[in-house]
Amino acid sequence: MARVAKSKAEDLEAVQTAQEAAQDALEAAGGTDTTTAAEGEQNAPQAAQDAPGAEGDKDTAQDAEAAQDAPQEAEPEKLVYVGPQLPRGRLKTNKIFEGTRDQILASPEMAEVLKRYPLVKNMLVPVSKLAEAKQKIAAGGNALHKFYADIASLAATEGLEG
Repeated sequence: MARVAKSKAEDLEAVQTAQEAAQDALEAAGGTDTTTAAEGEQNAPQAAQDAPGAEGDKDTAQDAEAAQDAPQEAEPEKLVYVGPQLPRGRLKTNKIFEGTRDQILASPEMAEVLKRYPLVKNMLVPVSKLAEAKQKIAAGGNALHKFYADIASLAATEGLEG
């Protein structure tokens, strides 16, 4: 009920804004408004949708879609490596990295690791999802478990070659 009242209040405000904008444009053009009150009420819903800055459902959906399509800079985040420890101290389990995923993967340290262990990039998870990732690795039957096992196997053969 409160949402309906808020929506009606927003619609009324948008109509008033549209009417004021139309009146200002008309005065700037040197004319007068000949719309009757009944015509004004009848045209109000369309004017509210057409008003600049009016928030109609269609416009909001289009704005949200445009925001998703627009290229956005990735925000820096904390990622943690949940894979097995790599030989020769290359990368330790639970190491935390800060920056965007692209920055982290492009760092000299990770570039060296990724040459030998390309699956490591799949084992970087946001710190907020660390517990969930650890559970998946332990449970098996999912991609994280497979990546972990493949990296561990490759690391073990490298450790034997040594």
